[in-house]
Amino acid sequence: MPSYVIEFDSSHGPERRLFTLDDDRTLEIQLFQVLEELRQSGRVLQGAPGDELAASWNGNELTMHAPLSTLGVDGSRPLVLRMRPRPTVVAPAARVPASRYTMRHVVLPPVEGALGALAAWGLAGFLTDLRSPIVSVDRADLAVAVLLGGAIGLALCIGSMIRGVVRAPVAVACTVVCALSGLLLLAALAFAGDAPTVRQFLLARIVGWLLLAVAMALTITAPLGDLGSARWAEATVVALCAGLLSALVASLPGVSELWQAVAFLVCGALVGGAALSIPIWRHVGSATGASALPHSSTPVRAA
Repeated sequence: MPSYVIEFDSSHGPERRLFTLDDDRTLEIQLFQVLEELRQSGRVLQGAPGDELAASWNGNELTMHAPLSTLGVDGSRPLVLRMRPRPTVVAPAARVPASRYTMRHVVLPPVEGALGALAAWGLAGFLTDLRSPIVSVDRADLAVAVLLGGAIGLALCIGSMIRGVVRAPVAVACTVVCALSGLLLLAALAFAGDAPTVRQFLLARIVGWLLLAVAMALTITAPLGDLGSARWAEATVVALCAGLLSALVASLPGVSELWQAVAFLVCGALVGGAALSIPIWRHVGSATGASALPHSSTPVRAA
């Protein structure tokens, strides 16, 4: 077996010693035997905790997992041993999936809800006109209540369907439920009786608008499961504000048609915001924040 001069820096300074190595054995195993012999003689290679053993010959780094015969090494030049820091492997950045929502999903729903409410107000005026084919006051109220919920729900569902948020069957089902939600407004007003006091009528109107707004908001936001469970609370709270504000506006003195139009618009816009804009805005903000966070660069020690 050939002999090799091995150079190293130990606790006693730079040194060189002669060792006999087997060309057919793995270099790593033999060098650890060399280190053990040096340790027994009181020599320890200089290095920091966690460093690993490295060997070079003629200025070239040698792989530790191959025999000398395959590395092109001979005894004409010394082997140099040293301790070096372990190479670090940076964990790949976690890839944040792109959200299917954009800012137009936040901006458009209140506009669509308001347009649907405006259409409902226009048709409601026709149904309550003296020349309307519906001559019964109860039937007119029923038609207006169902029309309000259905028009707002239809506008919001069509917008969501165009933007690819919901499919057509789901949009149709949500529109039907929103239309039936109008019965809650009518039921609350009917509960006040035929001759209610001003206080009873105002209370019934507030309760009816609250029920209508909350029912529509929860219906529209129901299919959007990817927005998380927080959307239920967000939709409920904002819809309650929408219902209360709409009821108060509709009860203002003066031109009733004007205040009814404003109440319809407020309800439609805020229901769109409650059901879609606010939950989507939160979702987009959290997704953007997650992608903006610096990814962990904690080094992972190579084996």
